[in-house]
Amino acid sequence: MRSSLGCIAKRKALYVALDAFATAVKSADHQKIIEASLAHFGHITAGDLSRPVEIRSRDEMGQLLSGIAKMPDGLAQAVLSVRTGSEVIRDVVATMSEIIRDIQRASDTVAVFRLGNQGIASAASAASAASASNWSSF
Repeated sequence: MRSSLGCIAKRKALYVALDAFATAVKSADHQKIIEASLAHFGHITAGDLSRPVEIRSRDEMGQLLSGIAKMPDGLAQAVLSVRTGSEVIRDVVATMSEIIRDIQRASDTVAVFRLGNQGIASAASAASAASASNWSSF
């Protein structure tokens, strides 16, 4: 009986030791993944979206790295959308400016035409008045 209790105790001690070792290894792996994640965030913050993320596991930490790996593509897409939107706005503003210049030129032309017509009407009226006064003196 003693030997079976000793054997059970040895097994239990072995299991506890193996569990502690596995926990330590897993903690070290998690620490490496966290450090790699922080380094990758640093690169993203600095504007470097080209660095790949190495994913070595499929557990929760691997899923975390997988999400981080997708961030640069999402950020690059967002930047591209902003640039494209800015270019569209710039083109629309340029087109509107050209239309406003065309309207201003047309308005100036109409104003000159009206002034010209008023001048002709005034000159005709003055000539008519002068002619009438010339005829009245006869």
